[in-house]
Amino acid sequence: MVKSIDALSRSQARQLLMALGLGTSRVPLLWPGATRSSVPLAPEETPEDVRCSLPLRRDPHAAAVNCGASNC
Repeated sequence: MVKSIDALSRSQARQLLMALGLGTSRVPLLWPGATRSSVPLAPEETPEDVRCSLPLRRDPHAAAVNCGASNC
């Protein structure tokens, strides 16, 4: 259940940033030795995020009841 809620919150954060026009914004990494100079502000939505959040989007009550049966 926690994994599903985490995936759903990343998806909603991404949607909000896209709606505000900040979907392509990047945040600079100022640490010495960082392997990348910046990271995206909007979190990436992985296929696993979509798979885990889908039951919660369809029916939140059923997702909570069936939580123990799945990996999400």
